[in-house]
Amino acid sequence: MADAYTDLGKTIEEYVNEAGKEIITVRQAYERAKKAYDAVERSEALGSEMRVKNEDMYLAGKNAMGEEKLDLVGHIACYDKIGALLKIPVPYLVRLGPDMRADNINYWLKKEGDRKFALGTRRSGDETTPNLVEFGEAKRQNIGFVDCLKVLYEKVGGSAQIIRTDSSLGHTQIDILIPDKRYDVGETYMAGIRFVHKRKFQAPEVSPIFLNEASCGIIECDDYLGPINIRDLSYDDILRVIGEKVENAVDSLEGLAYTMREVYGEEIPRMRKRIMHMYSEHGLPARVRATSLTCFDEYRLGTSAGEHGTTGELIDLITSSCFIAEIKPNSVRKLQRLAGYVVVKSHKEHRCNNCDAILIDEV
Repeated sequence: MADAYTDLGKTIEEYVNEAGKEIITVRQAYERAKKAYDAVERSEALGSEMRVKNEDMYLAGKNAMGEEKLDLVGHIACYDKIGALLKIPVPYLVRLGPDMRADNINYWLKKEGDRKFALGTRRSGDETTPNLVEFGEAKRQNIGFVDCLKVLYEKVGGSAQIIRTDSSLGHTQIDILIPDKRYDVGETYMAGIRFVHKRKFQAPEVSPIFLNEASCGIIECDDYLGPINIRDLSYDDILRVIGEKVENAVDSLEGLAYTMREVYGEEIPRMRKRIMHMYSEHGLPARVRATSLTCFDEYRLGTSAGEHGTTGELIDLITSSCFIAEIKPNSVRKLQRLAGYVVVKSHKEHRCNNCDAILIDEV
């Protein structure tokens, strides 16, 4: 299917399949992640207790005679995290031979003797295949994917559907639709939340989203909350903060849908100029602005509408532009958030009657 205004868009199946994924419920995602998490045995050790030998990780202890003995933990799965945590350049580390690499790592582990590290051992279940050990920072503030899914499962319900998971921009973004959140605002929208986990010591971003049933165009409404630092919070407090953000986003859907219904039919007398100004005002690249203006001109060609349009048509244009091949992935979310701004804020703006530029109210 496609948007009625721009003729752009995708079906839900196309939208999901283009990323090679499947629609799964939050319950299914949590159960899969929990199973993978439970398959790894976790422990902590000081740098002074760890030894690397022949590509394997050992923990040093004492035997009955007081002599050092080495207990095998497992085969080292990857050197990226070791290099990052010990500040050893990974390309250099990988190029070294096994003995020199082990000597290098052991030297820095000794230097970091009082520092605690996390070890995760994945059991192979086969005597001929070595266990794999992963190396990490021993800080529980590093909330994992399974922790986030646990909170989502509790707050939005197991039947909520994950329609898209994207890690292409260096962070994890999950779009979730809630089955009983469906609104007719002039067009039919399914609603849910977008969960974005970006920074190690900041609580994830959680925003309300609306997905157009006809085109899969997405509106993301900003939660207008600043980033919350979780560095010094306990594990339980971190989960509480994330849970509250999810609850706030879900609770806001009803009010946002009401606002959208109110503004959807509002007239925009100079829509082309509105597009030009809004894209500049919100920091979108000039090429994105030019692409959307071309889209506007093409679909207005041969009609009597001219520059006249409605807020709903502006939202459709912005969200449908995300499906144009020339729009790069890092601009897609900016457009979706701009559509959210149009829903929440644009009808309150004061603009010039002649040029449509925004007027800043005098303080």
